[in-house]
Amino acid sequence: MQEKSLPPPGSRPGTLAPPPDSPPTRIRVVSYDAETLEERTIDNVESLAAYTATTRATWVDVQGFGDEHVLRRIADLFDVHPLALEDAVNVPHRASTEVRGRHHVIIARAMQRDDRGRLTSPQVCLVLGPRVLITFQDHYLGLFEPVRERIREGIGPIATPRTVLFV
Repeated sequence: MQEKSLPPPGSRPGTLAPPPDSPPTRIRVVSYDAETLEERTIDNVESLAAYTATTRATWVDVQGFGDEHVLRRIADLFDVHPLALEDAVNVPHRASTEVRGRHHVIIARAMQRDDRGRLTSPQVCLVLGPRVLITFQDHYLGLFEPVRERIREGIGPIATPRTVLFV
């Protein structure tokens, strides 16, 4: 079982305490509508600003909690409540669902087998807002690859052919 990462006693609400072994923060974006799909890895967190006012469906997948500045900037750009970010980053957190500001925040467990065959239950946080989904994983889990593939193939609610842009 993963030990909970906690901020020091007396810390203000919203203090982040990512696991000490967190990998660097990696950001992947999938933004799409009926005609176009854009998929890219974000190297500069400021480039996410272009996705905050789009009319397209946008998914920001955050993997790794190693850069607190980047995590806080993502929350600022998408108006994610500081306590929602705290719950996403300070793992493990109990499974929960709540509305914070304009977002529905879901903390869940994903059952997986590790490379030694042991069952693990890493945390995944989903922050759903108007036309945006932000997922937080403390490290790459591979959980969402089938979802990305369905989006690429146009399977589901937006099932029309479209131009695919890998940037």
